[in-house]
Amino acid sequence: SEDAGGTWSKCEIRDETGVVQDDIHDIICVSSDEFVVACGRLSIHNPNHAAAEGGLYHTTDGGTSWARLDRDLDPSYYRSAIVHDSVLYTCGTTTVPPEWSGFLDAEATMFRSGDLGSSFSAVEYPGGPDEVVLAFETEEDRLFGGTAVGAEGRVVFRALDEKWQTAGM
Repeated sequence: SEDAGGTWSKCEIRDETGVVQDDIHDIICVSSDEFVVACGRLSIHNPNHAAAEGGLYHTTDGGTSWARLDRDLDPSYYRSAIVHDSVLYTCGTTTVPPEWSGFLDAEATMFRSGDLGSSFSAVEYPGGPDEVVLAFETEEDRLFGGTAVGAEGRVVFRALDEKWQTAGM
């Protein structure tokens, strides 16, 4: 919407193959026209839902066009992302939620990007790779993440030395 919700136009996240992404988990607003979107792998357009790809997508034109950010990364299932202090953080997995039963791990990797997805580096965090970060949040200058696998999980935070520590379980 360009008129505060008075009218709406369709906005589709399409990758370079034309596949429409419809398993959107998180939308991060960088500016009024710039967004990062974390997606899973389900597809209402495909009866074999698991056949769809997830991904991490970026637009700088309000959703008219999208670039896939995670092509060079192994995970393709993303639940959350956040931009904090001009750095993009996200956590991807190579598996899907039913496999995070507590018997199988999430095979998760947290990433950081100081250039909004042009390049990524892996970040070690408590619980990884068994636990996936399902949510990020900030409180003043602190960055937190909530992890889970099965019925277990923890709250992690980025310390001043940029290493991640457990805040609680």
